[in-house]
Amino acid sequence: MMSAVQKQAWFNLIVVAVAAVTIISLYPWLGARAIGGAGILGLCGLGALFHWRHGRRVVIDERDELINRRAMVWAYGVVWVVFIIAVLIAPRLFGDSVPIAVVQNSVWVAFMILLATQSIVALVQYRLGAPDAE
Repeated sequence: MMSAVQKQAWFNLIVVAVAAVTIISLYPWLGARAIGGAGILGLCGLGALFHWRHGRRVVIDERDELINRRAMVWAYGVVWVVFIIAVLIAPRLFGDSVPIAVVQNSVWVAFMILLATQSIVALVQYRLGAPDAE
């Protein structure tokens, strides 16, 4: 039986994958405007429905909360590392002026990286049996 956090992680991974496929498949026709496919990421808000309490059943316990917290720490760490690498590489790719479309689209890409990393780390912790708090 999967916990609510696991269900939400799988749901977020599927939504991120669908958004990425949509953006990539629309790019040949729309160019930079294909990032509009990132609107599909709004479906991640429905993931909160997995935490809906049914009767007196416990939805999230301390272990789930700890796993979710660790996953978010990892996710933000990965996003910051990717951001720093992008800042260092961008001037070499584009010269002195980075196109505004690249800057605008980087927000959506960072959000997708954050969601995917958080979901993967949470699922890995459940799979490996995350230890209790140290």
